[in-house]
Amino acid sequence: MEHKIRRKLIFKGKVQGVGFRPTIYSIAKKLGLTGMVLNSPDGVIAEIEGIPSQVEKFLPLVNSKQMQNAKILRVETTDLPPIGYMSFRILPSANTGKKTVHIPPDIGTCKECEKEMFSTKDRRFGYPFINCTVCGPRFSIIKDVPFDRAKTSMSVFHMCSLCEYEYSDPNNRRFHDESNACDDCGPHVFLLDNYGKRVETLDPILRAVQFLKEGKILAVKGFTGYHIFCDASNPKAIEELRKRKNIIDRPLSLMCYSLKEIKSFVKVTDKESEMLQSSPRPIVILKKRKGILLPENIALKSENLGVMLPFCPIHYLLVKDNFLALVVTSGNRTGEPITKDNDKAIKYLGGIADYFLVDDRKIINRSDDSIIRVLKNKPLKIRRSRGFVPDPIRIFSESVPSIFATGAQKGNIFGISKGKSAILSQYIGDLSIHDTQAFYRKSILQMQSLFKVKPEIVVFEQNEKSYSYKFAKSIHGVKHVPVLHHHAHIASVMAEHNISGNVIGVALDSQGSGIYVGDLTNFVKKGGFTQINLPSISSPKDISKIALAILFQTFGEEVTKVKIDFIKKRINDLKEVKRYLADKNSLKISDSLVSLFDTIACVTGLCEESNYTGQTIIELESIASGKGYKSYDFDVTNDNVIDTFALIREIIQDIKSSVPVENISYKFHNTLGKAIAKACKTISKEQKIKKVCLSGGLFQNFLLLEACIRELKKVRLEVYFNEKVPSNNGGIALGQIKIAKAVLENLSR
Repeated sequence: MEHKIRRKLIFKGKVQGVGFRPTIYSIAKKLGLTGMVLNSPDGVIAEIEGIPSQVEKFLPLVNSKQMQNAKILRVETTDLPPIGYMSFRILPSANTGKKTVHIPPDIGTCKECEKEMFSTKDRRFGYPFINCTVCGPRFSIIKDVPFDRAKTSMSVFHMCSLCEYEYSDPNNRRFHDESNACDDCGPHVFLLDNYGKRVETLDPILRAVQFLKEGKILAVKGFTGYHIFCDASNPKAIEELRKRKNIIDRPLSLMCYSLKEIKSFVKVTDKESEMLQSSPRPIVILKKRKGILLPENIALKSENLGVMLPFCPIHYLLVKDNFLALVVTSGNRTGEPITKDNDKAIKYLGGIADYFLVDDRKIINRSDDSIIRVLKNKPLKIRRSRGFVPDPIRIFSESVPSIFATGAQKGNIFGISKGKSAILSQYIGDLSIHDTQAFYRKSILQMQSLFKVKPEIVVFEQNEKSYSYKFAKSIHGVKHVPVLHHHAHIASVMAEHNISGNVIGVALDSQGSGIYVGDLTNFVKKGGFTQINLPSISSPKDISKIALAILFQTFGEEVTKVKIDFIKKRINDLKEVKRYLADKNSLKISDSLVSLFDTIACVTGLCEESNYTGQTIIELESIASGKGYKSYDFDVTNDNVIDTFALIREIIQDIKSSVPVENISYKFHNTLGKAIAKACKTISKEQKIKKVCLSGGLFQNFLLLEACIRELKKVRLEVYFNEKVPSNNGGIALGQIKIAKAVLENLSR
């Protein structure tokens, strides 16, 4: 009889909550091996025992298995003396050891669960918490690792005998599904009015559908937080939602049951279709079809629509066979974090929603929707949150000390380092808001606990007024590393693309515009756009006064002779604007392109008030059209400063010549690309650098991004931009972590 050997394997990576142990079990049984497999804080541990030829086949079979949502990063193997295992078993989890396991993100409902949910013959017919080993809540319900039911918010729901049988059956697709449940033993849905009183009904979801059809607004609790819905075919309901949530102009998103419905509204490429159906189920920004039968007030002044497929079972039950589309927006008050608790939903959203679909399962970690937009077959992240977090992003070749990155003040996402990777948080939001600060603090503690990270280094923005700065300084016994905002933007691109050494960095956002030269430890500004004096006006929404101030600096006293409608209409405001400009103590000096976009939007008649962040940037991109790559004449100084005033004069001339705003916007974007490329080319020759990194919120304007990429490639420069993280402040923490490691490494030499 051939002798037996025993091999211990520790699988590291995303291997818990994704059906990994049942897969190990089935492979071991197939090969006739005995042993065990279990979850541990260090990963999944397996021991296999059998004849050498079968043991050797085990790992190659595991690696070749296409496991949905699992990702093996490495495997540690040790050969040990055989101990005579009689069978192969899945054992209870070990609770000791290093916390190195990767926690899976929440996963959209799979096709099998969807099929069961709509089958009248299935015992989970219509059950809004159906899931299996390859789909369902993960990060949103976990309290600690390993990913076992006892360490999730499912711990209070004890499996019935049928669910227990499925959980224990190796041939069942819910074999060791840690959140397995049914209507007899699992969570339930309740319908409440906006005072928190239960609406008596035999079928809360059916009654909620009826309310939506009547034009009511509904708040619905999903895996990761609340969403607010209304019927997308009802313009009055949409208008009421805008009014109650104070969404004046911002485009709203849609949820449809399937791609068929989505394709009736928007154009969808193969890559966009893939993203819509991917396990994170993000909102995907898509191009509208002409003549679509939807109310105009869904997406005012935008040629694009944000669209998503259902993520949770309850979403399917609401939309399927009931609506062509639902308008969907985050369940929060504008600017505040997404709501996750039932009592707070009634308190905070009671003035927005008429009714609430709530449930009795607790959300541990809330996450807002992720948003994606595809550029030339590359999916780029506008917001990285639900479905992607807390997936690690590998950015180092070796393990690094524990780093905590505070992220930015607005649009905050923080980060921690763990081993060779950075782990970024879900979308947090604006840290000037009290509730967001509380969410930030709690999420930091939770992330550090889950990954067992105690920071040795804290990296933060050099902005003493920001909450993130003050929070960083409140942490004692660590090394503090201050980092400039634009440096972190460019470093995020370098981290993604594993770039070392010097680069040219182009950073464009609301804080300014700059063309820089440097590496991860040193960054020097070498160019940008003209600095402009911006008056301190009472309402930041009133961009018309900003535009007047810039026009006055462009033309001086001759501005009154510029014959365009905007100046004629606003001539009486000029005296007030000049008074603002004369007050040197209240002036803000800025080279941000945001004010330039605001000015172009005003003078072309597109809009004179900005009701949401980036409105003029989005609307100018959306309206732009033209043929070829026409551009305006532009000036770049010897200091590589692009003359903003010269560009404005060119645009004013086109307005006086009655050139359509669509063509003006198109030429404007092309000019920015050409001017940036010219400045970068000059710097490239001087500094002998070929790599150019583009980052900052303005690069979420794809027309601008494409123009820069195209023109930089024309002058034979290598172009890199954000792909794994957003180019806006959602990528700042990644750059901060990369810089902190380099700075400390440099100091230790």
